[in-house]
Amino acid sequence: MHTVVSTIASAAAIGAAAAVFGSGIAIADPDVTDAVGRRYSEAKAAFNEANMTPVVASTVGDKLPQDQCWVVSVSRATFLAQGGASRGDVVQVSLNCYPKPATGLNPGFSAGNNAPDAQAVRETSEQEALEWRKSAQGQRWCESALGKHPEWAPIEGC
Repeated sequence: MHTVVSTIASAAAIGAAAAVFGSGIAIADPDVTDAVGRRYSEAKAAFNEANMTPVVASTVGDKLPQDQCWVVSVSRATFLAQGGASRGDVVQVSLNCYPKPATGLNPGFSAGNNAPDAQAVRETSEQEALEWRKSAQGQRWCESALGKHPEWAPIEGC
């Protein structure tokens, strides 16, 4: 009986220690999460302005240049340099380098993903498309698209 109680107590102590000390390498920081949903070039400039060093932790897709990829997660790095000194304000970012949602013919991010990062990417992408359609080149595209496909009308921004 004593062995069972001490085993359960030991397991509980190990579980508590793991929860406190072993929660992972990076901790989410509310000050850096506003970069989610932005292009990496914009996020990188904002981090540099705040004296933070962005490091790409992971990338999904290969259809966009890195600066045009979407930031889908951010965490402040808490690892130390080789001698045990702090590495400074390092921010780890995860990127999605697909230009738009996946279709049957093209790879991409899941159009059905309703996580906040996916919604932010869609909103930014839609805003960029709307701004482009308002440009001279976009208006020419609108005329051509509506001429060939009148059933698409109305197209926002055209």
